Amino acid sequence: SSSRDETRGLNFASFTLPVSIRDRSVTVQLSYHRLVDFGLRSDRTFAELTPGGEVAARYRQQVLQDGAIATLGLAVAYQATQRLSLGLNVDRWQGDWDFSSRIGETRFDGGDDVALRFDQQNRWSGWSVTAGALLRYRYLNVGFSTRLPFEGAYRVDSRLTTDVPNPFPARDGFKGSLRW
Repeated sequence: SSSRDETRGLNFASFTLPVSIRDRSVTVQLSYHRLVDFGLRSDRTFAELTPGGEVAARYRQQVLQDGAIATLGLAVAYQATQRLSLGLNVDRWQGDWDFSSRIGETRFDGGDDVALRFDQQNRWSGWSVTAGALLRYRYLNVGFSTRLPFEGAYRVDSRLTTDVPNPFPARDGFKGSLRW
């Protein structure tokens, strides 16, 4: 079996602009941060053995996952006094990732080959706000920050597809079915 994690693309970038307004420092920063990378490829093969040690069936599981969760941020810092600076950061969270898993079975006893596939699409978005302050002294700096409650939305769409044979054969005009 084999698995491979893939990380690609830009992970972090920012643009910072310091300026002076009425003898006070103001700094504005725009940033992009890829927080979670969901890149994954996996292909595994397993064998089911009979008590005599012969191969009864082979199973193959393939997993494909792609996407990420990232934030776009706007931060502003303001020097209120010589010793006190105040800051505010607003982040827009955005996540899009897809997951797909396929499991196939090949039987060697004459039974049917079966497959099961699961697909899922995930969408995540939200806002977060952080405020902070920094007090500067000659030999000591003291800072704190607080995060306001997080607001977000998550949506998931899933689908299960299979060609597992129907274990409920038709009888007297009634056709049984599998529900997934």
